[in-house]
Amino acid sequence: MLNLPEILTLLSYDERGRNQIVVGTEFNACLAGGALLELAWAGKVAVTPEQVTVLDPQPLGNPTLDHVLATVAAGPPRSPGQWTCLSRSPLPELRAHCRQALVDQGLMQARARRVLFLFPGTAYVPDFSVWQALASEARGILQGPLTDDLRRQVLGALVDLASLTWPLIPSPPEFHPARERARELRTQVLKAEVEPAVRLLMLGVEAAKDQSDSSASGM
Repeated sequence: MLNLPEILTLLSYDERGRNQIVVGTEFNACLAGGALLELAWAGKVAVTPEQVTVLDPQPLGNPTLDHVLATVAAGPPRSPGQWTCLSRSPLPELRAHCRQALVDQGLMQARARRVLFLFPGTAYVPDFSVWQALASEARGILQGPLTDDLRRQVLGALVDLASLTWPLIPSPPEFHPARERARELRTQVLKAEVEPAVRLLMLGVEAAKDQSDSSASGM
């Protein structure tokens, strides 16, 4: 099963390998929050308001999550909000790690291309059947009945926080209800009774999103 940052990375491209969104530090905050959530669910880290602490440094066997786990273990203590912050991110190359993991799994192809017909570059093209299945799942979460499955709630919230709702649901009559559903999902995962790690890390991602929106409105 793909993990949260890998799912978000796949969905950030379209079926032809073009970026669906303007990828920046806000997207990276969603990847970091998703990766740390996966590690918390796997019992590899503990999350408190003060810091993310490694409980078990042994690798999981997933390059993306193992990179994050090793970074947490090697670095100074940081709070959940510091791991998902926009400035001075401790995980600046996380999307590149996700892409490489997907290429290694055969779920994405790295193809040479020319940018503006002059400069060499690389296009990352998702496996269409996998991309289609993930896009359908995300749409189902945002357009179907409100789910009580915590992982699906988190995925729906992260898809919206990563600005992927519009590329996935570009029709205005459907987009606006999907955004409302995303807000409901975000409310669900931020409730005090859910797992503390989920609440704390999602609060960090929410703060990064708010910071990004404030910066954009101030430009």
